Amino acid sequence: MNNGRNLEFLDMVLDGRLEQYKTSKWLKSDFDSSIWNFNFGKEHKTTVDFSVCLADGSLLTDKKNSSLLKTFKYWINASVHHENKKGRGYKYSDLYARQYVFCTLTLIDYFLLNDESFHISSCGLTAISEDNIKQMLDCLASNKKVGDSIYNWPAKLSEFLMKRVAQCDIDELNVFIQESDINLESISDDQKEQSNLRIPYKYIPLMRAWLLKNDLMIINKRNNFKLSPSVRRLSNLIYKNTLRGYMMQNSLPLILCVGQEEASIREKVMISTNNENNESLHSGLFTQYKASFKALRLLHDPDLLGEKLLLPPIQCLQIVDTYKPEVADKKRFKTLPSKVVFYSIRKAIEFHLMYGELLLESFINLLEYLSKSDRKLKNISQKSFIDLMCPELASIGVRRWSLLKVSKQANKAFYFKRLRANEGLAELIRVYFGATATVVGALMARRQADLLSLKAGECIDSDGEYLIFEKSKSTSLMGGMRRIVARPIDGIAVDMINILELFQDALLKYGYINQKTYLFSHISTMYPGMIAHGKEAYNGSIDLFCDYFETPLKDDARYYLRQHQLRRFFAMCFFWGSGFSDLDTLRWFFGHTDPEHLYNYITESCPGEILKSVKAQYATETIESHANLSRLIKSKYKTDDFTILEESELQEFIEDLIEDGKVEVEPEFFDGEDGKKYRIIVKVMEKVDAEG
Repeated sequence: MNNGRNLEFLDMVLDGRLEQYKTSKWLKSDFDSSIWNFNFGKEHKTTVDFSVCLADGSLLTDKKNSSLLKTFKYWINASVHHENKKGRGYKYSDLYARQYVFCTLTLIDYFLLNDESFHISSCGLTAISEDNIKQMLDCLASNKKVGDSIYNWPAKLSEFLMKRVAQCDIDELNVFIQESDINLESISDDQKEQSNLRIPYKYIPLMRAWLLKNDLMIINKRNNFKLSPSVRRLSNLIYKNTLRGYMMQNSLPLILCVGQEEASIREKVMISTNNENNESLHSGLFTQYKASFKALRLLHDPDLLGEKLLLPPIQCLQIVDTYKPEVADKKRFKTLPSKVVFYSIRKAIEFHLMYGELLLESFINLLEYLSKSDRKLKNISQKSFIDLMCPELASIGVRRWSLLKVSKQANKAFYFKRLRANEGLAELIRVYFGATATVVGALMARRQADLLSLKAGECIDSDGEYLIFEKSKSTSLMGGMRRIVARPIDGIAVDMINILELFQDALLKYGYINQKTYLFSHISTMYPGMIAHGKEAYNGSIDLFCDYFETPLKDDARYYLRQHQLRRFFAMCFFWGSGFSDLDTLRWFFGHTDPEHLYNYITESCPGEILKSVKAQYATETIESHANLSRLIKSKYKTDDFTILEESELQEFIEDLIEDGKVEVEPEFFDGEDGKKYRIIVKVMEKVDAEG
């Protein structure tokens, strides 16, 4: 028994606020140090260097800025103090505390970046008004990427590069462009469409050349280019006078990338998976930022008067509670039409049954041939390649490893025609990965992060009945580690997962990988011994699957599946089939710990007619438990014996009552001894005489 640990709370009670706000359980440095080191658990250490330059040319750590520096330091510690955020701060997990510290650092950066407007150098935060706070909240809420809102990344990057190129000898850069081994002038339509930089296209090759000459280009295996700008190095240069901005991984400017290799280009425009107004910051994250800002209230404490902190007036801070800029609704994802999912699942399973083992066998034949002959893939004749294929694959059109030589950009229609003619083995394997992701995603309803964390050889139990995964959003009280969870899985999904694992067995056998890796690391279409992993690779496999099977169109745009849609679809299917009675089972399966959270999740994705039908079904099946509803129905049918009524007739009548607002069927949530509980309440809104 660790008595010291058990009595930690007494420090919170007995110490004055001055001492409490000078430290936190995650801060590993002295309060007066110019560099703070935080430890938020395994592999989550953060350093904050306060030696940043202010608008007046002085350093934040200079003696004249001591009050401002102390203000920021106390603010950071107060943001994770137990009295902030309704007393929960002291119990936060390491990663949760890390998030709040990062939010506070970002807010401080906002004022540092706008020093000239807010006069931070001379007044600290004392001149901040309610309008200034509203302006900050509007800015924060304006974009789902804080790098684009608070740090204004696209504009700052554009300004930085334009200045650097203007200082160069343009003729010298042009010579560098012409002599470069990589094409620095090519700009694809996709790059142009996705660019948000304020740079004329004619300057892009010059900027690429400058980046390359200054060692600011890197090999980035997470995208389809040979070289990409180092976002981290650029952020270090652009935001060197911030507390957090310099270490942020801002969005990659695709238009500056060069040497496009394995482009993941869709055949059609993608039907948006998001509802409108999804460009603003998610409301949950926005709430965290507000909580971090409200920590400034704690610093208006008599114990800290001697520190002469430069705080905003206490009355101005109250606006944070009431001001509500537009932020993204939590109902941010559109639900897929059921016919699209059913079609996709059917095609995926059929593809597995017909070609899964054949693709694997042909792939192994190819790897074995390459290892024995010591030949390069490009030197294999088409006849030799076809001879390596299973006869069934050769008969459907497989002729070569991949269609990479077919330019998707130049002749998209020709590429997808050959894709569906089955010419490329690599593309068919990639389609199979997309098919597996579709089936596992629909049947298991996991978050995408859960599926991306699956490890080959470790994700199915020995009996082949459970999927084993690291549950996302489960690090509370786990020292930053995710909980390992098992959920039942259908046999067809297990079979498909086994095929993916056997692909990795082959790569391991022939020396292309040293150990098994993530399950959905797909085989690259560039070369059979290369694999790719990550969100982009995962979605790219599903996109190719959708194009191969031509999932339904709407206004010439295609439904490309995404895991959050498959997850919601599962919730609806389960809800339709099981009603409220299995809410606990669904909550367990989904990994939710809060039944109210799950119910909100279901209702936001469940069509009104379906939800009304489920409610009526529940009321019908439990009619004997609801006296008021029984009396209401008795007044209609003049009987207490509901067994003489057709169930469908009774359910239809109750549906009408729900539609007319005369009956409500809703869960009621309450706190139990071991967490939040619920019960289903059937309310009759129309007064009925006791006699009926």
